Amino acid sequence: RQLRVLNFSLKTCNQLADLFRSCDLDTTNLLFAKPGLFKMLENNPKAIKNSLITRTAQILACYRKNCASSTSADQLVLPNCMKLLPLYISCLLRTTSFRGV
Repeated sequence: RQLRVLNFSLKTCNQLADLFRSCDLDTTNLLFAKPGLFKMLENNPKAIKNSLITRTAQILACYRKNCASSTSADQLVLPNCMKLLPLYISCLLRTTSFRGV
């Protein structure tokens, strides 16, 4: 028998801007992909795609509202570490798994 003890510590932040500044794009993309793939077994692909697009838009709108509200309304403002998130989500939705083929 083996007993494994993991000491795991995470940093916390008080500001939402710090959270967006320190996020990891690959991990965020994985958090979108895995639940979406598991939901594919139960729901139709179109509902899953709409859900992923809506969640992505909500994250970016939250950043816009809370962290970059001083910019003009016609400018698209993204956090530095998430500039490629819309591209990753678009590529994810074009994979065979999400096309429902």
